[in-house]
Amino acid sequence: MFHIYYRFIFSLRFFSNIFAFSCITTIPNIIIFHWIATKHKNLKFARNNFYYNMDPN
Repeated sequence: MFHIYYRFIFSLRFFSNIFAFSCITTIPNIIIFHWIATKHKNLKFARNNFYYNMDPN
């Protein structure tokens, strides 16, 4: 029973680390998205590039 509880806590920490890393990588992508949108005025390209950069893989 304790082993199952420990695995649950470990998986919770693992997913929280992934979530924190995705939050860290999302903030520069928002800045890049805003820069592309203001520079090129091509919102379709900027939107596709934004979602492509948000891909965690």
